[in-house]
Amino acid sequence: MSELTLHLADEEAMVVFGGQLARITQGHGLIFLEGDLGAGKTTLSRGIIRGLG
Repeated sequence: MSELTLHLADEEAMVVFGGQLARITQGHGLIFLEGDLGAGKTTLSRGIIRGLG
């Protein structure tokens, strides 16, 4: 399993990145999110969901 650490500028950048993940993965595979409270997991998830339509 691979691990990737990203530092994004703000909430909007996180949503945009989530949309990009959605387009790249086309809804296939698993993405595990881990982080402290307030790290942006929900914001990233919202971007992915929006990106999937």
